[in-house]
Amino acid sequence: MMDWLDLQRLITDLLKPLTLGLGLMLLGLAWRGGARWRRLGSVLLGSGLAILLLASSPWVADRLIATLERGYPPRSPSDCHPAAAIVVLGGAMQPWVQGDRRPRVQQGADRVWEAARLYHAGCAPVVVVSAGGPVEPPFQAGEAAAIASLLEDLGVSRSALLLDTDSRNTQSNAAVSRSLLAPLGADRILLVTSAWHLRRQGYRINVLADTVG
Repeated sequence: MMDWLDLQRLITDLLKPLTLGLGLMLLGLAWRGGARWRRLGSVLLGSGLAILLLASSPWVADRLIATLERGYPPRSPSDCHPAAAIVVLGGAMQPWVQGDRRPRVQQGADRVWEAARLYHAGCAPVVVVSAGGPVEPPFQAGEAAAIASLLEDLGVSRSALLLDTDSRNTQSNAAVSRSLLAPLGADRILLVTSAWHLRRQGYRINVLADTVG
């Protein structure tokens, strides 16, 4: 049965440039077949094509990303102010596939390396891996376990890791991470995620955070 989170994801998928552009083009082609709606069909067809062309342009994509990242330049671990914990968000690795001897990294894997650098620089004694979600075949473990495995390979002590395996979106990332950190009396964290996500995540994560792009 579809819940509110599933509905949010469905709406997001429908509004993505590829889905929206193709949908408008198909609707435009259908309406152009009748004399009454031909003009509107042409507008929809042209609008869909324009969305696809703009969305597929590297020039447009690069400038949109730059706009989101501009306020969050990279920072050196040596510049950090000590905090109670490092919180690294998911989207960095694939959940552990059955039969794999090691987890598979994804585009956002630099988050894991950054979290390890902060830990080794003495910025915080604890690393919270916030990457929950359901685990179904062919996966044998969730993304949090995969990230934790890589962090251990990078020298982070297993005793320093706290895993959030239950959250399903950014808002629940914040809630579960807060509950994990509450026994430590944490009032300040280092948040590790992709710079272009920070505007959205900074809005949703209602904790005192020192953001690291």
